[in-house]
Amino acid sequence: MSPLYKRLPRELRHNIGKYLGLFVLLTMAISVVSGSLVAARSIQANVADARSHASVENFSFTTQFEAPDDALDAVREVGDGCSVYKDYWSDVSIEGSGVEADSSARLFVNRDEVNKAIYFEGSAPQKDDQIALDKCFANSHGISVGDKITVAGQELSVTGIMVLSDYEALMVKNSDLAYNTHTFTVAQVTQGAFDRLAPSVNYRYSVILNDRDMSLVDRTSYEKDVAKALSEHGATVEDLVDWDSNKAATYADDDIQGDQGAYVTMSFLLVLISAFVFVVLTDAAIEQESTVIGTLLASGYRKGEIMRHYLAAPLVVGILGAVVGNVLGYTVVMRKVAFLYCRSYSVPPFQVVFQPWVFVWTTVLPLVLLVLITLLGALRKLNHTPLAFLRQEIASKSFRSSIVLPERWGFTTRFRTRVILRNASHFAILFVGIALSSLLLMFGLCFMPMIDHYVDQMQQISPAEHTYTLKAPLEIDVTGEEAASAESADRLMDCKDPQSELAPQELRDLLVSASAITNDPRVVAGHPLNTKVNSHETIDDAEKFCATSLTVPRLESDESEEVTVYGVEPHSKYWKVDVSGGKIAVGAGLAQKCGIEAGRQCTFTDKFTGDTYLLAPDDVVGNEADMNVYMSRSTYAEVFGTDPDWFCGYVSDKPLDLNERYVVSEVTPEQVSAVASQTSDSLGDSLSMMLWAAIPITITLIYLLTKTVIDRSARYISYMKAFGYRYGEIASLYVRPITVTVAASAMLSIPVVLLTVGRIMKVTMSQYAGNLAIWAPPSLLLEVVGIVMLTYLVVAAIHVIKIKRVSLVEAMKVKE
Repeated sequence: MSPLYKRLPRELRHNIGKYLGLFVLLTMAISVVSGSLVAARSIQANVADARSHASVENFSFTTQFEAPDDALDAVREVGDGCSVYKDYWSDVSIEGSGVEADSSARLFVNRDEVNKAIYFEGSAPQKDDQIALDKCFANSHGISVGDKITVAGQELSVTGIMVLSDYEALMVKNSDLAYNTHTFTVAQVTQGAFDRLAPSVNYRYSVILNDRDMSLVDRTSYEKDVAKALSEHGATVEDLVDWDSNKAATYADDDIQGDQGAYVTMSFLLVLISAFVFVVLTDAAIEQESTVIGTLLASGYRKGEIMRHYLAAPLVVGILGAVVGNVLGYTVVMRKVAFLYCRSYSVPPFQVVFQPWVFVWTTVLPLVLLVLITLLGALRKLNHTPLAFLRQEIASKSFRSSIVLPERWGFTTRFRTRVILRNASHFAILFVGIALSSLLLMFGLCFMPMIDHYVDQMQQISPAEHTYTLKAPLEIDVTGEEAASAESADRLMDCKDPQSELAPQELRDLLVSASAITNDPRVVAGHPLNTKVNSHETIDDAEKFCATSLTVPRLESDESEEVTVYGVEPHSKYWKVDVSGGKIAVGAGLAQKCGIEAGRQCTFTDKFTGDTYLLAPDDVVGNEADMNVYMSRSTYAEVFGTDPDWFCGYVSDKPLDLNERYVVSEVTPEQVSAVASQTSDSLGDSLSMMLWAAIPITITLIYLLTKTVIDRSARYISYMKAFGYRYGEIASLYVRPITVTVAASAMLSIPVVLLTVGRIMKVTMSQYAGNLAIWAPPSLLLEVVGIVMLTYLVVAAIHVIKIKRVSLVEAMKVKE
């Protein structure tokens, strides 16, 4: 064994602070990233395996009313054929101990053929007084098998806790930005319970293609043919959603996949910075021991032996960090991350799936990078003659050393400036490290305020306290007699009497079509009448609107943004938008995300029919969350060819009593506020973990990179002590320049971090609906800087102690 290896234990012991810091940095980087990646990849594997046994749909469509049999037959005959399954659902109220007010359950009949459920506890309901609930909602509210809950006013017994394969995220609507486990759940009941509890039915149909491997491009074309076939056979398509576009089914998988990219990026940055820190510290160690190295070279030692010696300590620390990091990652971190994912998403039971590439990426690659970068740094430093080492002339000379500082600055100022210039390369790496730490702190501290700001913006663009979307125009200005007649007609339409002269579908066709029956008691001006009576004040407060969904290309991705085009009253008291004289306005968020400008034509597309519309907006309105297009009802009728009296919704500050048969949804500002509560609950622990990871990383990076300044100056500090300087004065000469550099780095990194986070948010949101823009109040930016400076105070205290311990012996050593 080479005698040099005998110095290794002493090297590790005498520089315990340096190597302990490197060990902590590597351990944290490897443990957080490896544990997070294993958890994420395992969940993805669990989901993929569950889908393979769940007979998941390829796409689904929803019709205004129940689709005629001939329309469904036409769908089955499109292309190579498919299977169509009824998957009706209805949203009803749900109450119980611990359940929040205004909670709702989306009822489905027990699924046996498509989008099957996966049960964690219990079993599917077998009786009409039983129900099975989603796992996330049940866990969030402490509901277990055997508990009693009230659904649509009736008490049911919970027989099962499950997840639905097409509701991995509890999304109320496909356009929602976030899922909702607080006030929304999916549930399964028997057919009898569904018929009894559902006030209105959404006629959704799941489709499984005969060609399960059809590409997305071909599938999109196929879906357009399906929409056309339905329309040609009298069925009005309200929605058609491909599996890849169904956020309830894919949001969790997309989010987990996106997180993996973030983990890999963070791993790469941390390892890269760790490697450069190793280089800086190795350089400092070689400079500090230059005379020893010169003596060894002069004594016959080869550079390769010396190289291996200086690589040994970093390699030992790296291997120890990798081992401990993997142990922590595959135990503590993995369990924590898996728990967070499983609490937020309705995914199958978690089972660990070992991923070889995760081990390679988080352990093998970092060690290889560590060795290579340290090797290159050491080779550059050892490329000198033995005489240069003996004379301590291996430090690279730069133009900074020849800079002449103004005499008027005084000795203290010039000395501190010279310290900064002499260690500029180290401080540059310090800046990068602080920027990375600030990036983690920014996400940890600013994400929830950003969500709160987004919710505030969404509430600002919410036109009224109640926004009702209808399946068909429904007139609410009716007398009691007209409402009673309409209700009787509704009961007739629901008639299931087999002796009736008309089948239920034929009754529906007659009663809904104003052109077929002109004296229908439920129809006025071609519109059905409401079966409920509202007060004159409530009717006067309500305002009609038109709406349709179109798509427009996004700037940052190949996908399209789904937007709502509203037709509103020209002088609406709810929408504060000028649409008079045929003017068209677009929301500021839509303009920002899709590059729409006032006065320039933009192409909007109907994804169901393929029809395109060239719209040239006259104004950009609203805030960054506004993704809508606004025009008057008359302009809407001209653009889309509808009847001028047609409408599909009401807005009102007072609640309307409407026939549930015609109501698609009701949106209130409180429902928008629930997004912030849900996001806080689901992401709070993750952001806290990121925050607590950022702080020790910040301390470690600042300590390691500033320590080299003190180590390189040990000899000069000893001289100053010999000349009578007190340690407080010496500390002010060396620590204050470091303090100034850290403070400047913390403040100058904020614009860089904001630009980086803004870019990350823009690219990330290009894959999702909505426009969540970066927003960080000045107080939080100051908090980020404050945390960096507070962590530095710990480091500064350590440096002061280090300066006090510099021995006078250093000044007495012969340096020739």
